[in-house]
Formats: sequence, structure tokens, C-alpha cells
Amino acid sequence: MNFVFLIALINLILIVIFLFFFKFKISKHSWYFILFFCLLNVLLIFLFFPLSHQFLIDESFYMEAGKNIVLKNKLTLDNAEYEKQIGWPIILSLSYKIFGIDNYVAIYTTIFLSCLSIFAFYLFTYLLFKKEKIAIISSLIYTLFPLRLQMAASVETITFSLLFIFLTLCSFIIYSYNLNFKTQILGWLFFFFTIQIRLENILLLIPIIFILRKEKLSKKHFIILFLFIPFIYSFIFQYLRINNFYVKAYSGNIIFYGFSLAKFTLFNNLELILLFIGMVGFLYYVKNRNFFLLFCMISFSFPFIYNYADTFHFLPFFSFLIVLIGYLLFRIKKQFLIGLLIILLIISFYNIEVDDNLILQTKLMHDLEIPKDCFLISSRSIFFTSTRNLRAYSVDEAINKLRITPYFFEECTYYIEDILCYKNYYGTDAIKKCKEIKKKFKFNLFDTFSDGNSTVKYYSKVY
Repeated sequence: MNFVFLIALINLILIVIFLFFFKFKISKHSWYFILFFCLLNVLLIFLFFPLSHQFLIDESFYMEAGKNIVLKNKLTLDNAEYEKQIGWPIILSLSYKIFGIDNYVAIYTTIFLSCLSIFAFYLFTYLLFKKEKIAIISSLIYTLFPLRLQMAASVETITFSLLFIFLTLCSFIIYSYNLNFKTQILGWLFFFFTIQIRLENILLLIPIIFILRKEKLSKKHFIILFLFIPFIYSFIFQYLRINNFYVKAYSGNIIFYGFSLAKFTLFNNLELILLFIGMVGFLYYVKNRNFFLLFCMISFSFPFIYNYADTFHFLPFFSFLIVLIGYLLFRIKKQFLIGLLIILLIISFYNIEVDDNLILQTKLMHDLEIPKDCFLISSRSIFFTSTRNLRAYSVDEAINKLRITPYFFEECTYYIEDILCYKNYYGTDAIKKCKEIKKKFKFNLFDTFSDGNSTVKYYSKVY
């Protein structure tokens, strides 16, 4: 796994090197709008979207892997191998190096990257149409899209993934204009790192091939293929690892806790309205016999048929749809419709369902004080080891330890009865296990933590 980690690191370094040779001018006028959208993005997140983890296990994996890159120079978990995508933990480790290891540092990193994704989206839209107004309208809608803002307030990979999806496509579009082979190499470097953020990003090959469809194969292409063999190997290795990981997960050997605060579904009124407007925009778009966005949307339409797709999987599809919406609003030149859509998007902020349990768990992962050299027992230990070095055990691990070594926890021991001990998320048996651990120890209530309608209890063992 560390060989694959080295490949990804080399990939990232090569991107930085090639960017030095990359020249592209954006007008001052455009920069002002991009800056405004970025500030609006941050303001909306802090006003309407609580900073919180949404997919606790997944996000804890990413954070703990990033932590161990910093502390151990290894891509690993504390007590297991890391089997998920490697691109995101590498970026988190860079942020940890600068600002310290903390779950809120990880969340702020995502917010920063969400601003960069707005820039990449603006650039992508501008390159497609060469019309600044289309880029401005589309980027405003993209900035206001509630699901994107919700994910930007967590540590889920999709925000970082969107950034690299658009940077990849921008590179290949620019190559189609200037035919500079260095630009194509940069595009491939972006692509190979993008598929190490989320493996389904391999579907980007569909629009990339569409862009390069008229290009004749030459020695340069075979050289690229040869040089990129390590990156191809890295993708295959990660695909096989994570595929096995999810097979175990869905067979019941691993329990996932993926929950969405936004709870967007295909039957949500806002999404249905955007889908309708986007389809109308598509009809205008194909009149010019341009099918590039069609291939982009087809590439990321898999959540409509994938059984295990969650809400954030739809974000790339809706991002491309938003480009079509911006194009349509520009073509019909009805400013009141733009205003109406903006009002609708803002109103939708107030319909976001907030899970107080999840917000409290995020705060606990940051604020919980554990005396040095003491044991901590919780529903899942990785929630608290993801950004700290602790002697932590899940309730399952603690029960198994007691069966083998009855006096294992004779030293200072604390027990946090966190949210999974109260609420049955995705079929977990944590509630039962939490009750069992309380029967095995004599605990005193040490502290309580509350947020909104959520309360958890913190216990210390009686000796």
C-alpha cells in the first residue's frame, strides 16, 4: 500500500511541476466574480450548514490515514490496513502538517477546497462557451446549490473530487484549443490523481475520449501510456482492495454508518425543478450539435441505477446539469427567471434537516478530554483515534478483551456513550453492545454533553 501511496505522491508533485508551464489568462472582471462566489460560499456554509461529519466511519478512515502519514510516514490506520482511496488522506496530511491534526482542520480544508472547486467550475463553463455571462450565471447557481454546500461542511471526498474533475476536463478542453502536448500530459496527470480520490471518476474517460476522438495515435501517446503504467497499476490495486472492502461491508462483516444531513432524494422538489430546467437547457444546447456535456452527464449518471448510491454521488451529475441551466438562462435572456431560481435555492436552505446527534458527535471528536494513559471505550474507537493517539477500544473490542483478559481494564478507564449507543443507524448492533458493556463495568457518570435535542453521557469506571 505504501508503494501506491508513493505513486500518488509523485503524481501530485508532477501536477505541481507541470502547472508551472501552464499559462492561461482570466480577466480581472472574472476574478472579481470568482472571489465574490468564494466569499458567498464560505458565508452560506457558516450561516446555514453546521460543520459536521456526515459519513462518520468513512470520514474517520480518511482522517486517521492522514494523521498516520504525518506521524508514522505510512498510509495506514492505527489498528488495521487502510483500504479506501488514497488521494484525500494525502491532502489532509498536508493540511495537518501546517495547521495541526484535528477534525475541524479537516473540515476547514474541505471548505477551502470548495472555494477552489468554484474557480474550477467557472473556468470549465467559460472554456465550454467562451461567454463570461454563462460562466457567471452557472457559477452562481453552483455556489448556491444546497447539497454541494452541505458536503463542503464535512470531510467527505466529493468536494475534493469535484475540484479535480473540473481541473481534469479544463486541461483537456484547453489542449483541444492549443494542441500543446504538455497540456495533455497535465490533463492525464489530473485524471490519474482524480481516480485516486474517488474510483468512479474513471468514468471521466468517456468525455476525455470524446475530446480526443479526432486525434491520431502517435509515438507520444505510447510513451505516455508507458510512463503512466505505475498510475494504472495504482488504480487497479485500489479498485481490487476497495471492491473487496465493500463486499465485506455489504455481507454484514463491516457495519457502515453513512447518514446525510441534507437527506436529498430524487423526489426532492428542488432537484426535480433543476432536472427539468436542465433538460430544457440540453435541448437548446444540442441544437448546435455539441454533445460534450451529454457525455459528461452520461458518465456520472450511475447513481440513478446504483443501489448503494447516496445523495452526494449525484453531485457531479447535477454540476453538469447546472452548466446547462446557466446556458439556458443566458439564451432566453429572462432575468426574472434567474432571480426566481436564486430565491428558490435560498429558500431551500431552510428545509435542510439537521441531525443534532451528528453535530454533537463531531464536537465530541474534537472536545472530549481523556486523561493521559487512560483507556477510552466508545461505540467505535476510530471516531476518537482518527485525529488523536489514544488507548481506545470499541464496545465490541472491549467485550472481546474482557473475555480473554478479565482484568485488562483495571487501569483508568472512561466510557463515552455516544450517538450510536442511542440511535440505530443503518442496522448497527451498537445499542445492544453499549448496554452490555455497562453491565460488565461499574460506572459513575462523569459528564454530559448536549447539542440541540441530542445528549450523550460520559462515564468513568469505579475501582
